Amino acid sequence: MSQRMILAATLGGLLLLGATGAARSGMQVLDVGVGPLFSKPENVARLPEGVRFTFGDAPVEVVQSLGPVRSNRASVKGNRTLSDACRWAMLGALKGLGEQARAKGSNAVIRLTSTIDDQPGSDTTFRCRVSNSIVHVAVTGELAQVK
Repeated sequence: MSQRMILAATLGGLLLLGATGAARSGMQVLDVGVGPLFSKPENVARLPEGVRFTFGDAPVEVVQSLGPVRSNRASVKGNRTLSDACRWAMLGALKGLGEQARAKGSNAVIRLTSTIDDQPGSDTTFRCRVSNSIVHVAVTGELAQVK
């Protein structure tokens, strides 16, 4: 291999690494309020009927725990605000968890926590990663039978 080809390959690799670093630096993490997920009828209509969702340590009377669950969802921002796009992705994640709950005879997904980059949300917020026009959420919880 000629020195010119080696130099071109090296420069190309460095450019690729630089582009990857630039893309990563364009990411941001948002904390988005949980409240609007459940206060808007059009959002509630997307979730499986009869399944209750609670974030964090919200009080709930557990009859039986049925084990942990996890969901990740990504969505295109589209014409939505960043917060609305993040809520859309979270609704998709919750819908998936709710369907798992119903399939396993559970009526609730409790102790929901979202985590992005090892940083958890709170009882009132969830975390959402934004990169270019894509938003991503990750949420864990516990399937349960509740009163």
